Amino acid sequence: MRNTKCFVKGQAMAKSPFTRKTWAVIAGVGVLVVGGVAIGTATAGEDSSGSDNDFKTASAAEDSNDDRDTDGRKNSSAPKVSAGEAASIALDDVGEAVVTSVELESDGAYWDVDLTGPKQEHEVRVHSDNGKVADRDSDDDSDDWKEDSAVAKAASINIDEAVSAASSDLPNASVTSVELEGNPSNPKWEVEMRTDDGETTVTVNAKDGSILKQHDADDDDDDDDDGDDDRNDDD
Repeated sequence: MRNTKCFVKGQAMAKSPFTRKTWAVIAGVGVLVVGGVAIGTATAGEDSSGSDNDFKTASAAEDSNDDRDTDGRKNSSAPKVSAGEAASIALDDVGEAVVTSVELESDGAYWDVDLTGPKQEHEVRVHSDNGKVADRDSDDDSDDWKEDSAVAKAASINIDEAVSAASSDLPNASVTSVELEGNPSNPKWEVEMRTDDGETTVTVNAKDGSILKQHDADDDDDDDDDGDDDRNDDD
């Protein structure tokens, strides 16, 4: 038989002849020896903190993603400043005017408020978290002003009343847009709201506050698709 040496930490240690499988654990290092030849080692007390940290990091990232909507925005029940409050702030900033549109920007940071005054139209941007006016602009395009002004004068229901009517059946919904549409004989408010089930649009009669229609955003997409199909058939 021949002597076999097992190297641990650079030191040679003489070993007696081996005639069977032997486990040797020296200085915290496990050495499996088969027939006198070391074929594998494993360090005791191996640091597993790296894998734990990786798991925690991945879990945190998943939790963060769970807090976001499908379009990437952070979930929240509603802006700190409501649509009605943004309209009131813009009205105070402009003076004599009628609010015709309030829309929350896609990132949720600002409300864009459109107003129709005696001689011109205005647009005011309001911070959705603190209510401060960030920017304002005015437009004296006579054609647009005349049209919007006529519809605004025909509306007996203001924006706050329209939102209240639209929210009557959806008390937990968050308003994202309110716009006065139609014509002087048939003015109406289109109120877009975000619910747990998705986007919903409620059409409110601007003369008496009654609900004319309520439909989901998916219904709008279906209507658009049907319109495209009809046009293709005509071609």
